[in-house]
Amino acid sequence: MLIVGLSGGIDPERLPDGPTDFRIGSLLGSGAFHDSAAVLLHDGKVVRAIELERINRIKHSNHSATQAVMACLEDFGAKIDDVDCFAYYGDEEFINNILKAFAPMIPHFPSTLTALVQYVFKRDLGYLISEDRLAFVPHHRAHAVSAYAQSDFNESLVITIDGQGDGLSGTVSVGNEGQLTEIKTFTEPHSIGNFYTHCIGALGYTLHDEYKVMGLAPYGEPQRYAGAFKAAYRFRDDGSVAFDPAAMAQLHKLFPIRAKGEAFNKDHQDYAAALQAVIEEMIFNIMFHYQAQTGQRNLCYAGGVALNSTANGKLLRSGRFDNIFIQPAPHDAGCAVGAAIEAYSRRRQGVITSTQLTDVFLGRHIGQPEAVGDLLEGWKGLVDYEPVPNAAKAAAKLIAEGKVIGWAQGRSEFGPRALGARCILADPRPAENKERVNKMIKKREGYRPFAPSAKAERARDFFSIRNNDAHAFMSYVVEVKPEWRSTLGAVTHVDGTARLQTVSAQHAPQYWALIDHFEALTTVPVVLNTSFNNHAEPIVDDVADAVTCFLTTGLDALVVSDYIVRKRAAPHYEGMTLRLPTHVNLDPSGQAGGQVVDRAGARTRTVSPALAALLGEGATDLRSPGTPEQAVLLEEILDLWGERLLIVEPARRPAMASTH
Repeated sequence: MLIVGLSGGIDPERLPDGPTDFRIGSLLGSGAFHDSAAVLLHDGKVVRAIELERINRIKHSNHSATQAVMACLEDFGAKIDDVDCFAYYGDEEFINNILKAFAPMIPHFPSTLTALVQYVFKRDLGYLISEDRLAFVPHHRAHAVSAYAQSDFNESLVITIDGQGDGLSGTVSVGNEGQLTEIKTFTEPHSIGNFYTHCIGALGYTLHDEYKVMGLAPYGEPQRYAGAFKAAYRFRDDGSVAFDPAAMAQLHKLFPIRAKGEAFNKDHQDYAAALQAVIEEMIFNIMFHYQAQTGQRNLCYAGGVALNSTANGKLLRSGRFDNIFIQPAPHDAGCAVGAAIEAYSRRRQGVITSTQLTDVFLGRHIGQPEAVGDLLEGWKGLVDYEPVPNAAKAAAKLIAEGKVIGWAQGRSEFGPRALGARCILADPRPAENKERVNKMIKKREGYRPFAPSAKAERARDFFSIRNNDAHAFMSYVVEVKPEWRSTLGAVTHVDGTARLQTVSAQHAPQYWALIDHFEALTTVPVVLNTSFNNHAEPIVDDVADAVTCFLTTGLDALVVSDYIVRKRAAPHYEGMTLRLPTHVNLDPSGQAGGQVVDRAGARTRTVSPALAALLGEGATDLRSPGTPEQAVLLEEILDLWGERLLIVEPARRPAMASTH
C-alpha cells in the first residue's frame, strides 16, 4: 500500500481567476500553509520524504507540494496511479467553513478542502484525484501521530505546541497500545508559538527567525526584563497560558525596535534571555501538569516550538521523564509524516504502529559517481574536480588541515537539521572557526552557534549526556564537559553548551567514517557541523545546489559523492548561462535599469541597465570579462547570484542517473 502525506500550501499566486496579490494564507491565519512537504509511505513505513523548499529553493515554501510528491514517487520508482491514498494535514470541517466564507470573493474558487486539493493536483499535474482516495488529518493530530508513531514507545504522553493550526495552538494526548487519545486542546489565543513570534519583533525578527533569538539568549541576563514579561501572561488551571494583549504590546516599547542589520546590544541580549526563560517556563508548565495528571513517564513531542533545543535540553536534564522522543521534523513539514501514518492506521482499525526512527535520510540521492562526474563537467570553467578512493578519509584530511568544506553524500535529510548528508564541516577546535564560518560562509549573525557531531560511542567523554541514542537528531542543547570547552572552542557556546548530534556507524556509516578518520588525525572524535547553505537559501539538495553554494561562499573545498571539488584560480564563464529564478521578476521601472523582485522573500535589488538588458533576453550565455565594463557587470551578477536572486548554471545540464 502506497500513501502520500502532504503538508503546506497551494501556490497562492495561481488561484483560479484570482488577483495576483491574493494570499490564501490570509484565509487561514498568519503563518498558515508554510513548510510544504511530501512523504511516501509504503506498507506503513516512510520510504521517501522531502520538503518543497529543497526543490524550488524558496525557504519555508508555501507553494503546493506536488513537485515534492512527484520527486518522492519518481525516486521510489512509483507512479501517481500507484498511490492508494493522498493524506493532507488539515481539519476538513474547520477549513471548509473558512473556504465557504471566502469563496464568493474569487470567481470559481474551490469552496471545500476536497475541491481545493483536487484543483491543485489538476492544475499542477493534470491529474484528478478521486474523492475516495483523499484523507484529511487535523493539523495537531498529524503532529501528534508523527511523534508517537516514530518513538517506539508503547505508552506515552504526547504533546504538540506550535503557533497555530486549524485554530489550535497545541494538544495533549495519551498513546497506549497503538491508540492515541486526545485529552486536551489549546486554542490559538493561548498560543506559546505566536507569543514567541510576537516578542521577537522587538529584535527585528519575524516568523521563522525564532531560533536566532534562542542562540542570542545565552549572552544576556533574564532578570532585567523578567517583570515586563511576567506581566504579559498567567498560567491557567489547565496548564495553558493566558496572555494580556496590552502588556504584550509594551514588550515592543522597552527599547527602540532593532533595525535590520543593526548590531546587537545589551538590551537585545537581556531581552532574548528573558524571552527564552519565560518560553521554557510555559513549556514546562504544560509538560509537568499533564505528566502529573496522567502519570506517564514517556514523552513524545512535536510542533514548531519543539525546535527550541535549549528548552528541550533542560527538559531532558530535568529527569521528569524516563524517555523523551522529539520528532526530528517537528515543524509543519513533519505533519506530512503524521498525515500519512494516520491515513494508514485508519485502514487498520485505527491502530498506530510505533517503531523507532533511526535516521532521516529520506530525500533525493546525490547521485552515483559517474552521474555526479558528468554534472561536474558542466561546471569545469569554474571548478576543478578529481575523484578520490575514499571520500570520508579525504574530507577528514581537509578538515584537519584547517579547511572548511561542503559535504554532500547519499540521500538528503528530511527536516531542518543537517545530520550528515548535506553539511558544512570544519575543525571544532579553533574558536575562530565559529566567526569564520558565520561571516565568510553562512553570511549570518556572528553570535550564532554551531553544532558538534560526535561519534556516538565517544560522545559521553566530551558531553554531559545519559543516552547517546537521544541525541541522534540534534534536538537538545547539552553541557560540554568543562575540561573540553576550550578544546572544542568552535562548537562550545558562550554558556558552555552545544547542540549535540551523536553519529552511529550503523545508521550514518559514511559520516561516522569521516569523524573516525578525523579522530585518527587529531585524537578528537568531533567535527563542527552546520547546514550546507548560505543565509539566502534552504539547505542544498542536489549537485547544482551544492556547487552553487560552494562557489558563492568562502568554502575551501566541496566533497560530493567521490569527488573533491576546488575553485579555479582563473574562472572562465564560457558554457555558463544566466537566468532569473521562477519566483524572481525583473521590474524595469524605477531607478537605474530596474529591480529584481523576489516575490517569495519580499526582497528587491536595483540592477544596472546592462544587467537589466541581459535579463530581459531571458536565459543568456555568459562570457568571461574582456573589458572593465564587463568586469563590473560580472561582479554585479555574482553578487546577486550569492543572494540567490539570479541563477548561474551550465548551459548543458545532463539528466541525473536513476538511484532507486
